[in-house]
Amino acid sequence: MRSPFTHIVLIALAVCFAALSLYDVKYIDGDSMFPTLRSDQTIFIYRWAYGARLPWSDGYIIRWGRIKPHELVFFREPVYSLPVVKRCVGTAGTAVQREGNMFIIGNIHIPISEIHATELLNLEAIPEGKVFLLGDNRKVSLDSRYYGLIDVSRIEGRVLGYN
Repeated sequence: MRSPFTHIVLIALAVCFAALSLYDVKYIDGDSMFPTLRSDQTIFIYRWAYGARLPWSDGYIIRWGRIKPHELVFFREPVYSLPVVKRCVGTAGTAVQREGNMFIIGNIHIPISEIHATELLNLEAIPEGKVFLLGDNRKVSLDSRYYGLIDVSRIEGRVLGYN
């Protein structure tokens, strides 16, 4: 039979694991999400919003939530793996159209001249397992217009709130 001390240590380890893996606090550095988020603002992230991940892993162990349009998500961008926050504007099945010089994803109109990820131009809908993310301040944001669709396994959590 184990001693009460062993039980206390195991419970303390479980609480620490939950605290480290469920929620996170980050500071905004940059203007890509202005006016929603400002530089030096604090954000609170719910890391298990879409599923369970181990802190050191690159994917989900179990998935239970789906990313919804208009949510602010926290992820590591695919070029330099920098942590960033962007707004989801398109999820699996969202219609993608080209009308004249406009690229239309859902109800968001983007001039074709702003699309640098050429694989986006031939899409009819966003495929399963991918999302289209945009910064609120399009003039300075590097987002899906530049690096294309983001795999949902890269999404590390949902922004719960900010101050």
